[in-house]
Amino acid sequence: MKATLYRFPMTLIFLVSISTIMFIIIEDFPNINEDLLTRLIFSGIIGALLATAVKFLLERFEHSKNTILFYGLTIVFTLGYYFFMTDDSLSNAMLIHLLVISFSLFAAYLYLPSAKNDVNFGNVALAHFKSAFTSILYGVVLYLGIAAIMGAIDILLYDIDYKSYAHAANIIFVLFTPLYYLSLLPKFNSMDENEHDKKEISYSYPKFLEILVSNITIPLITAFSVVLIIYFIKILVTGVWPVGQVGPMVLGYSAAGYFIYILSSN
Repeated sequence: MKATLYRFPMTLIFLVSISTIMFIIIEDFPNINEDLLTRLIFSGIIGALLATAVKFLLERFEHSKNTILFYGLTIVFTLGYYFFMTDDSLSNAMLIHLLVISFSLFAAYLYLPSAKNDVNFGNVALAHFKSAFTSILYGVVLYLGIAAIMGAIDILLYDIDYKSYAHAANIIFVLFTPLYYLSLLPKFNSMDENEHDKKEISYSYPKFLEILVSNITIPLITAFSVVLIIYFIKILVTGVWPVGQVGPMVLGYSAAGYFIYILSSN
C-alpha cells in the first residue's frame, strides 16, 4: 500500500479531500452549504480519475520529467470542471456531466497502458476488473465486520453514535477500497522483474471469472439481446416508436456487452 501512495500521490490527495468533505456532511455541522460540498465532491471525483489517468499516461510514455507539469494541469482542469461544469445546486445536467466525464476518464486510463505498444488491452481490462472486484469485495467484508463489532459494542457495552457507521463506510469505501484497487494494478509498461511477476498474476484468468463470464453473463446478455430484437421487430410491425426509455437501456446494454466481450476474448 505504501508503494501505491507514492505511485498515485495526486489521486490520494483527491480521495482524502472527498473523504474529508464526506466527514463534514456526515457530522451535519450547522450552516454548512451542502450544494457547495456536493460541487466539491464531484470535482474531487473528476480530479481523482484525471490524476489516475495522468499517472498511467506518464508510465506509458515515460514522461517522468514532466510529472509536476502534468499534475499541475490536473489541478487546473479540475478547477475548470468545478467552475464551468457544476451548478450552484445539484441538477440533472450536473449529474450527466459527471457520469460522462468520469466514464471518459476511466476509458482513457484503461486504454493508455496499451496505447501504441505490445501490451494487450484485454489483459489490462482483466487486471482492472479483477482488482476492482477484489477491492470491492474486501471493502464490503471489512465494513460488515466493523459494523458488526460496533453493533455488538453498542448493544453490550455502551451506546455508539449512529454516525460512526457512516464514518466507517466513508473511510472504507472512499479511501481504502480505491487505494487497494490501485495497489493491485501492476505497472503495465514496466520492464522490472518484480512487476513482471505481478503482471502475470493480474493477467491470469481465474476459474470463477471464467464461469461467471461463460456460464452466466454471456447467456444473460444473449437473452437480453433476444428481448431487444423482439422489441425492435414489434416497433417495425406496429410503427409505434418508443418514448425515451429505450435509450439508457440500450446504452447500458452496449457498454455491458462490450465489457463482457473484452473479458471473454482473453
